[in-house]
Amino acid sequence: MDGCRAHDRSGDDSPSEEGASGGSEPPAAAVASHHVDLSTLVAALPPEAFSAGGIALTGRGKRGPARATLLADGRIMCFQRPWNTPTSAARIAAGDDRVDGWTFWSLTVDGTTRTLSDLRDSLTTQDD
Repeated sequence: MDGCRAHDRSGDDSPSEEGASGGSEPPAAAVASHHVDLSTLVAALPPEAFSAGGIALTGRGKRGPARATLLADGRIMCFQRPWNTPTSAARIAAGDDRVDGWTFWSLTVDGTTRTLSDLRDSLTTQDD
């Protein structure tokens, strides 16, 4: 049900190789986010947003639109595989090793569409 559309490049960034704290996120994203990861972001979202099993994510890359699902446990389901970071899922979906998943993926919650980066930034602003 993940609906991720692109070409699977198994072996590029295996979900089992990633650590729970973020795997292969770009260093700039980790510094700018004050260590806000997907689990923290998920905890800040309304629980009812996950009532259908997850929140639909959309992205647009060289290969066209991509779809995935943000799960309540803080992972992204793409190609029927859970990924621990948005960048890992986005790179597989887009077929581009330079994609930043935080800006690639968008979601709609409470009628507002935002990138994961925008949502993360709003959480770090609340903490300041």
